[in-house]
Amino acid sequence: MRILLVDDDPLQLKWLEEIFLNRDYSVFSAGDGREAFEIYQTSGPFDAVVTDFQMPKMDGVELIEAIRKIYPTQHCVLQTSERAVLIPGVPQLHKPYGLRQLLRALRLPVQPLLF
Repeated sequence: MRILLVDDDPLQLKWLEEIFLNRDYSVFSAGDGREAFEIYQTSGPFDAVVTDFQMPKMDGVELIEAIRKIYPTQHCVLQTSERAVLIPGVPQLHKPYGLRQLLRALRLPVQPLLF
């Protein structure tokens, strides 16, 4: 499984990376939306894109919209600590969230990835 993780908070990004790298997933990560979009253009599509909402340069909603112009069915998950942002077909996680919530949003089975 290939996942693109996007967050400007290094601790959140590290937590997400550890979840998937420890289980041999192919993980790409970016610290802002523009960097993530560049990665997507060269390496996409992905099985899932997990992006923060509030970021410099390009926020998560703008990133999802740009990605979906290229690949309209890309599965994306929006994480936020700010407010509810509704995008049709995009699960939203409110920080802080747990591993089970993340796996459900990604449509992954919970049991195989539990510690």
